[in-house]
Amino acid sequence: MAALPEDLTEAVSAYDAANLAWGRYWRYVLRPAAQAPDAGAVRAAFGEAALAAPQSDQPEEVLAFFDALATAFQALEALLVRLPEELRTGDVLVAPAALREAIAALGPWVAGEGAGERRG
Repeated sequence: MAALPEDLTEAVSAYDAANLAWGRYWRYVLRPAAQAPDAGAVRAAFGEAALAAPQSDQPEEVLAFFDALATAFQALEALLVRLPEELRTGDVLVAPAALREAIAALGPWVAGEGAGERRG
């Protein structure tokens, strides 16, 4: 398998950081909390993004990853709105920025006409 282009590697690495932050938060803060809102949509979206991580630079793989990242970001943002203030801490505050970084790294692949072909 050929190595992924640098921007795709950066996107996957940023997603990995977001996923790690989310996982720690869910395991050590949210899961043990007595009054935690349901986080099933976030967990599912992060799982889908992991499965969608591109194995090549084929446009359909990159676009599927982009869509999965956007879904994970939206689910996480929706959860943040519902979190009690005492649960808005640590890793859950880091994960959205890492997802934004992953999405931004894919910008050249999804921007403009002919989406799915890297610009540049």
